[in-house]
Amino acid sequence: MGQSAPDYFLFPHTTLSEEDCRRLSILVPSVSLLQVVRPPAVPEWAGDVFPGWPVLLSDDEVKQVSLYLRSCKDFAELHGEDGILACMGRDWTEAFEETRIQIQSELKGKTPQSPDRRQGLVLEASAFLEMARELDEREMEIDTGLARLGGLEEEFRKILGIEDDDDLAEAAGALSSRLVPDQAGLRFMLSRRAACWLRLFASRQAQESPVLIAVAGDIAQEIVEPARAARARNGEGHGVLHRQLATIPDPFALSPEAFQELRLELAREGIASSFQRALQSVLADPSDSSRLDKLASDAGLLQAAIDRIQAKTGAYSPRTIVLSLYRIDGFGISDLWRCIDRAGIQAWEPDGREARGPLLLLYLGRGE
Repeated sequence: MGQSAPDYFLFPHTTLSEEDCRRLSILVPSVSLLQVVRPPAVPEWAGDVFPGWPVLLSDDEVKQVSLYLRSCKDFAELHGEDGILACMGRDWTEAFEETRIQIQSELKGKTPQSPDRRQGLVLEASAFLEMARELDEREMEIDTGLARLGGLEEEFRKILGIEDDDDLAEAAGALSSRLVPDQAGLRFMLSRRAACWLRLFASRQAQESPVLIAVAGDIAQEIVEPARAARARNGEGHGVLHRQLATIPDPFALSPEAFQELRLELAREGIASSFQRALQSVLADPSDSSRLDKLASDAGLLQAAIDRIQAKTGAYSPRTIVLSLYRIDGFGISDLWRCIDRAGIQAWEPDGREARGPLLLLYLGRGE
């Protein structure tokens, strides 16, 4: 009997750019996105690949979160562009407890009630992640605009008579605006994002730990370092495996039509599904050299297919994407929650019935 496919979850973000949707859709069969209030906002072609995983909020709780977000937006509008960052940087536990009774009284037919510790922590985490999502979506809109500007580079060269990259760099040196996207927004308050994500997920499910997928550069440190410290305190040693699994060309430069052609070819030839099965096999036992060899072979087929489409369409990009694995044995998602979210773990304190790992984190990074 074959091993059941793992559940992949985006962590600790709740939304993806189209570029990351493209990358992940090739590498894994599906990735669930934690859905707090709004359903996932993903490209139309990617709806089945990136389903929402709804947090179990009641209608009353959704209304309370929405009202709190509205009050934060009002604050942000008064304080300019940095208002939303200021809201996210507040002492959320104190701020949310101060306003919960007021929010409840605004709900039609609702009388103020004594605050419930667990409910307050759930609402706090929900509101924070929704605000973080809005920040990420704003950043993605900016990056989309910058990417379009990047498409004008050849025209810029022609207008200025620039023939090589050194001349281009010298000509662009006087420009003060950022002309290339970065991941600064995705890295903002990663530790608190992780704490809130785990609070909503780990407190309301009893299944085995899923495979976590991260797309922000610092998240591995946010996960691995607390885990290492916790294991050291327990005298268990580090026990953290880090392994690069695959490197393939980045399909971000392909036109929408070319990318759909790539997806059809990968499906028709069974290339993507073969890679995904090989990845599943490696996740089960990353020490098995034959499994790693099979994954490397399938990654080569992925690379060749992307190279063919790039050559055919002329949309070549030298950038690569790198898929890496962090594996922590004897360490489950509740253990991670215990490391990162002291307030939440004290309110719930899991009873230990969860299977003890391994904790699996896939990190999607960019090569040179």
